[in-house]
Amino acid sequence: MTALGDDLPISPPADSQTSPEPEIEPQDEARYLAEEKRLVSLVAKLAKSRGASIRSLEAKAGVGASVFSKVMSGKVAPSIRHFLRMCDALGVSWAELYRLAYMGEEDETIVSPEIRKQVVAVLKLEGLLPLKKDKD
Repeated sequence: MTALGDDLPISPPADSQTSPEPEIEPQDEARYLAEEKRLVSLVAKLAKSRGASIRSLEAKAGVGASVFSKVMSGKVAPSIRHFLRMCDALGVSWAELYRLAYMGEEDETIVSPEIRKQVVAVLKLEGLLPLKKDKD
């Protein structure tokens, strides 16, 4: 049995044409790196609070030795799949990760209000967060 999405292509077919990626502005690159570090730190805190080592997460997630270690140390850029697999290994729901990352106990100044609003809207739309009921 394969995990959801394992059968999805991760690169375009050889016969399709791809355009070069646009250059990323330095200030945007800094924002992306800061957010990666913040999310990695959040997952590291979750692992520590559950007494889980990176090595045990790798074993539970079925990934090669040092995959998560490289992500946690910044040697490899994390992907959404890395975060989701680490959550599965920790027994943390994906919704909980997003809640903690964008609505939780973290410093609210880290995430801009615009990004927070967009993420919350998508999570509600996908049913990962409850919709607020209108008050009469």
